[in-house]
Amino acid sequence: MYKTKGIGSQPFTAAMNVYSEGLRNLLKYIKDNYANPEIMIMENGYGEELGATDSIKNGTADHNRKYYLQRHLLSMHEAICIDKVNVTGYFIWSLLDNFEWQDGYKNRFGLYYIDFKNNLTRHEKETAKYIIKDS
Repeated sequence: MYKTKGIGSQPFTAAMNVYSEGLRNLLKYIKDNYANPEIMIMENGYGEELGATDSIKNGTADHNRKYYLQRHLLSMHEAICIDKVNVTGYFIWSLLDNFEWQDGYKNRFGLYYIDFKNNLTRHEKETAKYIIKDS
């Protein structure tokens, strides 16, 4: 979720800043105003600018994405456990670096780095290791 200018970090993909508390606020709002329906978060992710020629080392060191997901998962956890919001699913965008309509392969959302120079080889990013370790 995003908030006004000046709060949080700014991902490559948006003109808005990251504001993980906004996710909890939105979930509470939906609960309070729509009789606590089942909620599935279908797409939540963080894009980083890397061209097709960036190194594997740079491409797999996704510290900002890891922090983004840690904060958003914590906010969702608080909404579920403290606010009793009925969240039944959450999907990270995206498993693999993919083609984005606006930016092509420049903007990478994946948990796995795709090496476009070397037969589309996949490499696990730090965030993927974090998600797998804590699952």
